[in-house]
Amino acid sequence: MRKMLLPLLAAFAPLAFSAHAAEPLRWPADGSFPAYPAEPPDGHLWHIYAIGDVTHDSNLFRLSDSTDTRSVLGTSERSDTIYSAGARVRGDIPISRQHVIVDVTAIQHKFQRFGFLDYVGHDATLTWNWQAGNLWNGKVGYQNRRYLSSFATLQDRVQDLIDENHAFASAARMIHPRWKVQGAVDYYHYTHSADSRSTLDNRVATGTADLLYVTPADNTAGIEAKVSDGSYPNREVVRSLLIDNRYREYEVSGTVHWAVTAASLVEGRAGYTRRVHNDVSARDFGGGTYNLEYKWTPLASTIFHLSGYREIRSYTYVAANYILTDGVSAGASWAVTYRTVLQLNLTDERWKFLGDPGLSVAGTSLRRDHVRAATVSAGYMPWRNTRLEVAYERGIRDSNVNTASYDYNMISGTVRVQF
Repeated sequence: MRKMLLPLLAAFAPLAFSAHAAEPLRWPADGSFPAYPAEPPDGHLWHIYAIGDVTHDSNLFRLSDSTDTRSVLGTSERSDTIYSAGARVRGDIPISRQHVIVDVTAIQHKFQRFGFLDYVGHDATLTWNWQAGNLWNGKVGYQNRRYLSSFATLQDRVQDLIDENHAFASAARMIHPRWKVQGAVDYYHYTHSADSRSTLDNRVATGTADLLYVTPADNTAGIEAKVSDGSYPNREVVRSLLIDNRYREYEVSGTVHWAVTAASLVEGRAGYTRRVHNDVSARDFGGGTYNLEYKWTPLASTIFHLSGYREIRSYTYVAANYILTDGVSAGASWAVTYRTVLQLNLTDERWKFLGDPGLSVAGTSLRRDHVRAATVSAGYMPWRNTRLEVAYERGIRDSNVNTASYDYNMISGTVRVQF
């Protein structure tokens, strides 16, 4: 049950920005390492957790060296310390062969210097894991989140809280001992609290269909088709023109999840992505995309991973457009003992802002960013119900837009207790 705690770091680590999200800390007690089996379920339907976090960020608003700090922030200080405390309640309720999962987290974030950023974030999810007969299964659910927009692109003294609503449903069926079909629909709705960010409010509906070949060892290889429709109710103003940022995206990929050996795994997708826009067709995209990862476990207590990816990303907190991202990510995890783990993650990405309507309308040059981040973290479990984490992150972004470049150092400590 302790593995349920891991998503909390990614969901609520205050203001930590990583271009390609680093992997959460792997714990031996979760069965992440062959040397240590996972702890068995405790048999309880409901679990309660307490979470505390302290983070110090040397450049909270991700300002460049060329920025006049006092004119933007009203002070010459760029750093801040954030104190976070909250709780999580999770219930897994079995009903015959069905499972209803309730998962609610609320965390209050207090900023020592920039108190106007204080807020309470939450993540509430209701999921029905359904099973029909021996062949059909899937999920139906709804999630609501509130979190602070990243300052990596905002770069201003503004509190912008994002409310994210996500409805989802999926179904899968074995049509043959070696063949499986599955499909999913997702609907996202994002709204921004800051009036200056209202053009980023958007809705995205996505449908996905897969045909998979399944081996007796549970390896899979298949074909995936995905269609997404994104709409923005508030048009963007570019040189006195109202731009409709609505788009339609199509993606066809080959997928794989394959254990090459007992110690190595390859998984991911590679295919073709096409995005077309209602306005300013010059920013349309068509090309090869992929996201592939290799995991290697040469020893029972060590794990290495290497990822390569080329994909277009739509960030709710960047702009009403997309970014073409080429990147690599590498990392290593070492279970020193059953109670102690060390981890390193590195990312290197190059961003091209191809989806910016201003490039064609205003005739501006293409923005290009080079983003790098390194994170070193350690975890210790003094008791079965308690986990302690410390992490240090160093990030650098270079850009041909001078004010977009920045660097930062961030250190954090986290405690999680299960009752």
